[in-house]
Amino acid sequence: MPPSAQTWDRLEYFDNSTVDLYWAQFAGWVGDATDCLRAVGQLLVHRRAWQALELLTFYLDAVKPEAEIVMNVLEAALNTPLNPSMSQSLLYNVSQLFTYLEHAQEIDEERLARIEWMLLPLFRYESRSLKILHRLIAEDPEFFVDIVSTAYRATDEEPRTLDELERARAEAAYHLLKSANRVPGTQDDGTIDSARLSEWIGKARRLLAERKRLEIGDQCIGCILQRVKLGDDELWPPRVVCELLEKLHSDDIELGLEIAEHNARGVTWRNPTAGGEQERQIMNRYLAQARNAQLRWPRTARMLRRIAQAYASEAHMNDCEAELREDSL
Repeated sequence: MPPSAQTWDRLEYFDNSTVDLYWAQFAGWVGDATDCLRAVGQLLVHRRAWQALELLTFYLDAVKPEAEIVMNVLEAALNTPLNPSMSQSLLYNVSQLFTYLEHAQEIDEERLARIEWMLLPLFRYESRSLKILHRLIAEDPEFFVDIVSTAYRATDEEPRTLDELERARAEAAYHLLKSANRVPGTQDDGTIDSARLSEWIGKARRLLAERKRLEIGDQCIGCILQRVKLGDDELWPPRVVCELLEKLHSDDIELGLEIAEHNARGVTWRNPTAGGEQERQIMNRYLAQARNAQLRWPRTARMLRRIAQAYASEAHMNDCEAELREDSL
């Protein structure tokens, strides 16, 4: 019988076992694209969500389904065992549906972000924008703590061997935290609402303490604070961050901020015999910022001096390497 609405109308007169058998053997295509959504609905009823996802992706441009339908299919797939024969096309299909949803109107972004988070291990080898997840991290401290708890074990938790899914999810959580680039309290004009940022940090730290992950969580918060954009005065860290550091008195937040700031430098290029001149220039910049911050933000000044000292050590190492190269010429 052809896979069409007419066939399915007739199928309604048969007993349940016959109907179940039909949809269990459904081939995954329809004669008319307009019948696609009806077939998708029946596949969901008969617990063939991944087949429904594949069918919906194939006819996506033709039927342009509502975002609600697409998210229903994705959520159903998350709760359905995957058929190994579909693994080759799975990544493409899911990626197509997410791209479609990202351009949809009036979508529940929090719901979409949570679906994306559950499917994120699929994309661990793919370059993909995670702006919706980044936005949810910045808006929901509880979600942020969930990610930290997935990436890192509690302070009193013994190391254990993770299964493949747990390992993939932990890796995805780790990379999501490292890529998080939206600061809590960010307003439409890019400035930071310090009250909202402070509230987010307060709630996040309380939850982190409850889950015994405050130290590593504070470091993750520090990494996020490094993303605060410079103000017109080009002071680093920006004033809102300086005020927070003085208020919070957290060595781990400062450590996370220092690590993120150093990593933000990226790859450097130099003459092999130039030594550490680049690092000395950077060191002097941080020392100047430390002097400017000393009176109002002494903790910030100490942090800046630590960063400067790290660059001083790096400069010395590069000087030694340059001398060895010159001696070998």
